[in-house]
Amino acid sequence: MTLKQKEYDDDSKWLDDIEDTTRSVWGDQGYFKARVSAKAVPLGSDGSRKRYSVVIHVDEGLQYRLGSIQFSATMDSDYDIHENASGMRLIQEKSSAFDDLGPGDPARRPIFPREELRSLFPLQEGDILDAHKVRQGLVALHDLYADNGYIDIMAMPMTGSDDEHQLISLQVQLYEQRQYRSENSQFQV
Repeated sequence: MTLKQKEYDDDSKWLDDIEDTTRSVWGDQGYFKARVSAKAVPLGSDGSRKRYSVVIHVDEGLQYRLGSIQFSATMDSDYDIHENASGMRLIQEKSSAFDDLGPGDPARRPIFPREELRSLFPLQEGDILDAHKVRQGLVALHDLYADNGYIDIMAMPMTGSDDEHQLISLQVQLYEQRQYRSENSQFQV
């Protein structure tokens, strides 16, 4: 991805966009904790456009590899669900939802086999951690659930890092919700 000669609107967040884009490129190369800072140096004006030279400093830190990807599912009873005044669904985890049962507990088994869910992520253990491929896996996971009637699926990836071995592991918590079925062009719960 290139930022050279890119035009931005005249707002104060364009440097943040440059930092985020740069951080994303490094994240796709396994530098999960890269620190990025950008500084703009004014070069003058060209009519209505202001011109800048941007200096970007990257402290890439450690390059990480993928440890493991684990999946756990939650039930409706693990969450308080309500709507705000605008009609937006608010989902809040109850404090004890994950206290007693870990990802390997049968009570937290996802609807689909863990092996099938794991196959959706185009990374193997030991591969350089590529954030883009993790996002691809999350999209594929969402599509699998949605294609099978679980249109409200939520996947919440959480990371754990092992700096000594330069590994990042993912724990994907699945809020599977209800399955919808289509009968005579009407949805059933």
